[in-house]
Amino acid sequence: MVGLLAGSSSSSWQLEAVNGLSYKTYSAGLGIGVDHYYYKTIPLFVDVRKNIFDRKETPFLYLDVGTNYPGKKDEVTTWQTSSYTSGLYYDFGLGYKWTLAKQFSVNASFGYSKKKYGNELEYHYGGDVRAYPEKYEYSFQRFTMKLGFGF
Repeated sequence: MVGLLAGSSSSSWQLEAVNGLSYKTYSAGLGIGVDHYYYKTIPLFVDVRKNIFDRKETPFLYLDVGTNYPGKKDEVTTWQTSSYTSGLYYDFGLGYKWTLAKQFSVNASFGYSKKKYGNELEYHYGGDVRAYPEKYEYSFQRFTMKLGFGF
């Protein structure tokens, strides 16, 4: 899926891949993505969907819940150490699915998403002398518009 993200901080994009199973009007799978809203992160999540009707073309509801991993690695310089931590990721909304061929569909959705992660800064003052760390928790809320393909 390709997504457009819009919130108070900025607008950006995301890519997601979900693999799973379907049964009647339900589907569930595991997903991974790349999210470039404000800071690059890697969400790893469980995706659950419910088609409203048992037809080729149908509206659906979806919920993604998982962990959001920072796209940056820990950084150590002469004067500070920066450590990144993962946080909660979720996305929920509604969409519409069009089946174009027996095993090929296109879907579009609109939803609300939140991603979190943390950063801890520790300053070095000569040798091993360290100041108390500063902890930052980032929480980004935004609206999502996605276009995806199903196989």
